[in-house]
Amino acid sequence: MKSFTEIFEGKELDIPAVKRTMLFTDIIGSSKLWATYKEDMYSALLKHDEQIHELVEKYDATILKTIGDAFMICFKGKKSALDALKFAIELTEDLEKKPIKVGSDKVQLRMGFAFGEMYERKVEVQGQSLKDYFGNTVNTASRMESKVSGDGGFAFTNVDKVDSDQSKEMTKLLKEKCKFEVIDFEDDCRFDPEEKVGRSARLLTDLQRHKCENVSKLKGVKPLRAYKCRVKK
Repeated sequence: MKSFTEIFEGKELDIPAVKRTMLFTDIIGSSKLWATYKEDMYSALLKHDEQIHELVEKYDATILKTIGDAFMICFKGKKSALDALKFAIELTEDLEKKPIKVGSDKVQLRMGFAFGEMYERKVEVQGQSLKDYFGNTVNTASRMESKVSGDGGFAFTNVDKVDSDQSKEMTKLLKEKCKFEVIDFEDDCRFDPEEKVGRSARLLTDLQRHKCENVSKLKGVKPLRAYKCRVKK
């Protein structure tokens, strides 16, 4: 097993790496929904929480934390990426078949996930010792949700290679259930000279950059292929 080594105050910290799939969810426009439908939002969130918990149990995943209406969910096991894909598709379908109404609006999500190596640590939260994960895969999963996925859809990538059997199953499921766009992040930024903005493969976000560098020159950064998906109706 590989390890992450850090020099801290003259001591080496050796933290074991694990391979997991991390998934983030977020309700679109929740601030506006809270402002407009204060009384309805709380009951809507309870329904949404129940929906998430049922699917988490089904796919033997773990809710690591919630921030407001957003969830951070970890999938483990040999087919964690496939399980995360099934979770994202099923949650989207559930919200379509059984919409959670908030006034005249309804709950819509963005989701993003990534498979790869990450680092596990214990954290103290409200007096409890809990597991948490960090590293490039976790950051990338967050960017998939916030920067790549569209409203009502989801996006994902593999920071590390997925085994061929799982990859075949994921491809079959995508073709059957989703409309999707493939986006290659090969350079550190895709530069638009008109707006002076580049898109970063390191953070998958917009940067005020005047110079682009190939990802291969950046330590710890790999070219990524992202899948931006919408579930077929």
